[in-house]
Amino acid sequence: MKNAALILSLLIILRADNSELSTPAHYGPVSAVRIQSEFGEQSIISTDPALGSAHRIFPQNDTHSQEADLIQRSIKYIKDSPDIFRTPADEIKLEIQEKYGNVVYLIFRQTYGQIPVYQSRIDFRYSKNKLMWFGADTYPDINIDVIPQIDSDVALLLAEGVLEFDLENEDFIADEPVLFIYAHSLGNYRLAWQLGLFIHHDDPDRFERSVSNYLIWIDAHSGEIFSILDRVEELEIQGTITGKVKDVPYGTETQRPLEDMKVVVANVGNTYTDENGYYSIEAGTTQRQVSVELLGTYLNVNASNTSDAYVTSAVTPGDTFNVHFDNLNSISGERDTYFHANLIHDWIKDIDFSFNGADYIMPAAVNIGSEDALWPCNAYWDGYGINMFSAGGGCSATDQMADVIYHEYQHGITQFAYNPFDSPYTSGMGEGFSDYTGMTLRNSPCLGDAFFGTPGSCLRDGENTLQYPGNECSGSVHCLGQLSMGSLWQMRKNLITSFGDTLSGAAHADSLFRFAMVGRPYTVPDLLIEVLTADDNDGNILNWFIDD
Repeated sequence: MKNAALILSLLIILRADNSELSTPAHYGPVSAVRIQSEFGEQSIISTDPALGSAHRIFPQNDTHSQEADLIQRSIKYIKDSPDIFRTPADEIKLEIQEKYGNVVYLIFRQTYGQIPVYQSRIDFRYSKNKLMWFGADTYPDINIDVIPQIDSDVALLLAEGVLEFDLENEDFIADEPVLFIYAHSLGNYRLAWQLGLFIHHDDPDRFERSVSNYLIWIDAHSGEIFSILDRVEELEIQGTITGKVKDVPYGTETQRPLEDMKVVVANVGNTYTDENGYYSIEAGTTQRQVSVELLGTYLNVNASNTSDAYVTSAVTPGDTFNVHFDNLNSISGERDTYFHANLIHDWIKDIDFSFNGADYIMPAAVNIGSEDALWPCNAYWDGYGINMFSAGGGCSATDQMADVIYHEYQHGITQFAYNPFDSPYTSGMGEGFSDYTGMTLRNSPCLGDAFFGTPGSCLRDGENTLQYPGNECSGSVHCLGQLSMGSLWQMRKNLITSFGDTLSGAAHADSLFRFAMVGRPYTVPDLLIEVLTADDNDGNILNWFIDD
């Protein structure tokens, strides 16, 4: 741990100058009458009662329809009606500019003194040059000192000291400090540093997890650490995983191709297998040492409590060298995790080839045992990779369950898709998204089949009857997740019926699911709006017809 006296001494650099900006214009709650006066009486209006903001507005009129530059067009709306957007047009920052199909997604953040207001969002959706809808969840009447008295280096040292950051323990800075205006609530603002630290824990008596991926907030004036959030995603596992390459613990193992696997040829170079598991590389005429492990373009499987799978042999150029990973040279969890993690990577790329959040060598820890305090009956996403457990305590090995592997991997997809905003942790939608992915890829509403050791028993069921807002969940994210998961699964069923075949209907449902995430929704109603937005085909969401 950092020396406490040293950390405290750093606070003497506090700056004495106070740089409050001139008093901003006062913006009260937005009224429906004011919105209708600007955008038409038939506009559909949804306000946020807590913020008094224009949360989702479906305008009747589009006063700047001739402006082809959609960013400038959006700025004009704000400039014309700062009382509706509750911020001047020169105090916004463009965060998202993306186009999928006909839909253009623009998301701005409000700024104050050109510093982003963290919780704020100003959304615009356009299709075929039409303004479909907009929303402005902004924080008016900010009037604080925007000059930090704690600089970024000191903020980092304060966080490292409190969280026992240790480079020798392979800890690292996950997110460099960034300055924001933090809104605790309407009218309650502070200047703050946001940063991230990835910490390894060695004491199971003090920490539930072996790693933490902390998001830390530090007051930029006082140095107070006022929020620490561990971003490691968990699944409360209650089942089992088994087998070589199979889908469920009790399933029959089959020999399947392992794609994107790195093949190392000594003194020549590397190549990678294709979707059929095939590889080829020019190697001259001299005998070469060829080595293969469960390491590829997008995944690196590392086994706990045993040696990593590894095959090597001397091969003469011109000969065929086939490698078969089985129980003689690997364990089931290594093979299953490698295959299924690559499958979900292919799935998201097939839907949206431009999505590159998971295009890196993702670490996949498998066969984790009692050395992790969360073992058994668990698995988790830690912000960088998936962590899958061995069997124990009556539970299956999660590194041998396809849908659990998909579930954890989807946490990563959600994190990358929502960037630079946070994943929807507290609403349960992150869990719902992961559940849906596990279900759709297995074409079954049963998530965690044989999780408890009994074939046909499910951890969660897509055919649930939970209704929004899910008060019966009492805030449990896995329970709340069943709201979005169940609605997405029902949408998938309806589209299969509409299309007349499973492949087409499921593919369309998966596509809507992916592109709804582009809008970064945080509630189930907002998810519905983003699904309808993604499926729009005429630039007019007000008609509520899908796929005419």
